[in-house]
Amino acid sequence: MDKGRHKADYDVIVAGLGPAGANAAYHLGCAGIRTLALEKKIMPRHKTCAGGIPAKVVDLLDFDFSAAIEQEIKSAVVSFRQMKSVEMPREDNLGYVVNRSVFDHLLALRAGNAGAIISEGESVRMVAERDHMIEVGTNRDTYRCRALIGADGAQGATAGILGCSAPPASIGLEVYVPYEHALIRDHVHKLGFYFGYLPDGYGWIFPRREDASIGIGIPMKYARRARGLLADFLEALGLPGNLAAQAKGHALPLFSPLTRRPFCRGNILLAGDAASFVDPVTGEGIYWALKSGEEAARAISATLATGKQAAGVYTTALGRHILPELRAAWKVSLPLNTFPQASFNFFQSHERIRKMHFRVMAGRLSYVELLAQVPRLPLIIMKSLLARLFRSNTQP
Repeated sequence: MDKGRHKADYDVIVAGLGPAGANAAYHLGCAGIRTLALEKKIMPRHKTCAGGIPAKVVDLLDFDFSAAIEQEIKSAVVSFRQMKSVEMPREDNLGYVVNRSVFDHLLALRAGNAGAIISEGESVRMVAERDHMIEVGTNRDTYRCRALIGADGAQGATAGILGCSAPPASIGLEVYVPYEHALIRDHVHKLGFYFGYLPDGYGWIFPRREDASIGIGIPMKYARRARGLLADFLEALGLPGNLAAQAKGHALPLFSPLTRRPFCRGNILLAGDAASFVDPVTGEGIYWALKSGEEAARAISATLATGKQAAGVYTTALGRHILPELRAAWKVSLPLNTFPQASFNFFQSHERIRKMHFRVMAGRLSYVELLAQVPRLPLIIMKSLLARLFRSNTQP
């Protein structure tokens, strides 16, 4: 999909053509800004990802991506060791499961049609700031640009430029399981989140057209045991554990304010997974990738002609549109991750809060709004746990 001949200088270079980079390149192209977008693989390329996105993603996109939709989602179920479960009431549309290979390719084509130059099979190897320009070295050439958007993932080269050298704190492992299994057929149009099967983290079932993505999200400290833990999870669901041998892993750069991760400096901006913009409750990152890519492009568009640095504008946009929601999600995630059974019991017995949380999952309510209505939610869950422990210790 290479389009035209490269020139040595560009206004902007975008590293990575996942949702963050492709959406940034699209908005830059629409603004008439000379943009080179680099993708280390040839598209369409496989991307290990469950592919779940909330319905609100449609508000960020102005084109038909139906070719990438594997399954429309109408419900979700949250279970604890299959002994207890709560199910979201069926709705017209809660979101979608998309095929990331197709979805990302459509976004890249959209960026190219908007005027961005797309170069595939080209990865960033070096970045240096020289003479008010940014020099980007790849496996093919060296370019100069006035601004750089790093959207090449949690372990990409650009995140390290701003000091983000620490590996992601979590890892995901997934395998595709065919519909010949009854459990998979039961999940048509329905997401599944499973707690209590792992030392930490959760398991999932995301339905697709002819199979389902089944996987686990666990802290990185369990990475060496991940395949065995996935096999145990599959067997607990009544599925063949040997399917875990086919699983593929990927980093889950869940957002946490404790990491103090830098998002930008000067005219170098990070977006999507490179900035750890991933919901720490559900692990969903596509919406935030699209949103941060758009905001990065807008920040550069607003400052490029003035000679000002884009970081200030981008920081303001993040503080308005992205960071408050991810910080609120992190607060909600604390009791869920630390005390999953107590948290599950709490949501099961508090219908109002459970319905609100499901609305958050569907994108119809924000985490900020959830905490505004129940400002002491994490503390309430903690107190619920302590009360249960006290009762169990005092019973004869």
